[in-house]
Amino acid sequence: MIYHFLLSCSKRVFGQPEGLNSVYLFMKVITPALILILLVASPRAVGQADASSEQFITNMIDQHLLGMINHDREVLAKMYDDGFHGVLGSGSQVDKPKMLEFLVSGSPHILLSHEEVKVTVFGNMAVVTGKILSKGKTGSVIGKSRFIHVLVKRGEDWKIIEGQSTVVVLE
Repeated sequence: MIYHFLLSCSKRVFGQPEGLNSVYLFMKVITPALILILLVASPRAVGQADASSEQFITNMIDQHLLGMINHDREVLAKMYDDGFHGVLGSGSQVDKPKMLEFLVSGSPHILLSHEEVKVTVFGNMAVVTGKILSKGKTGSVIGKSRFIHVLVKRGEDWKIIEGQSTVVVLE
C-alpha cells in the first residue's frame, strides 16, 4: 500500500517520461525515500539497540581529540576510511591525506576541547555531532566550530567516511 502511494506521488511529482518504468522509479525515488523515512521515524529505536557501539564511538571521538592535541597522525589515520571526504570550516574539500595534514598542523599553543558530543548509531552506520573549542593559554575561547562525522562499521572497526566542520562566529 505504501509502495503504491509513493509510486503514485513520485509519478505526479517527477512525471513518467517515455520509457521510464516503475522499477526505475522504485530504485531511484521510492527506495531512498523509504530509507529516509525509516531513519527519521525510528532513530531512537535503532540507536538504542547498540549501546556498546555508541560507547565505543564516544571513546573513539575522545581519542580523536587527543590525536589532534598530540599531533598524532598515526592514531588519527586509523580512524579515517581511505575513501574519506570532508569539508573544512573554510569550505575547502579534503580527502584523507589532506584531512590528516590539517588535523596535525594545529598550534601547540592552542588548547582544544569538545562539548555537546552526540552519537547516534543506525545499525552499521553512525552520526556524531559536537562542538570543538579552541582556547588560548589564558583559557579564553578564541575559536569554536561545530562538526559532524558519518561513520561506518567495517568488520570490527568504525571508520569516519564523511565529515564537515562549520566555524561558529564568536559573540
